[in-house]
Amino acid sequence: MTAPELVHLNETLPEGSKVLSVGDAEMFEARCPVADNTVFDQSLFADWLGDPDWKGDSADRPFRDRRSIQDKLAAEGITHIYVNWLEILRYRSPGNYGYTRFVSPSRFEQLRELGILGPPWKIPAAGLPLAELDAGRLDVVRSWGNEPVTRLAGQEVLTTFEVFPVRPTR
Repeated sequence: MTAPELVHLNETLPEGSKVLSVGDAEMFEARCPVADNTVFDQSLFADWLGDPDWKGDSADRPFRDRRSIQDKLAAEGITHIYVNWLEILRYRSPGNYGYTRFVSPSRFEQLRELGILGPPWKIPAAGLPLAELDAGRLDVVRSWGNEPVTRLAGQEVLTTFEVFPVRPTR
């Protein structure tokens, strides 16, 4: 059975799309080209967008300059970045593998502010009530500054995945 995130991607992505997957390594059913990595590999997102001179895995690692990021995404043919926050949350939960600290919801807001990414798609099915998270996972969400959390029907809901279009370079 195909994960709902991939069903959404397969049904919604325009022809000719190529996705950089962040957090989700089970992209087997994707019907478009995908650049992805597992939690055990170097993060393509961090390698492609992060300052190459920075040593170690840190939330403080700066981005490359705007033009370098745009050039790299264009060279790789990336048209969309898909982020699976639920998988990242699972990896970062107590007792799990961990996940690069370079990835956080605020990073995607920075990329939007730089004009590299457009706003995330509105995906109504991509939500999980925070009340359903255990304490360890809830702590991770709180460490993100409660991003990406929205309110739906009077309750706080974690956005489980997002798709950001890459803006064309000018």
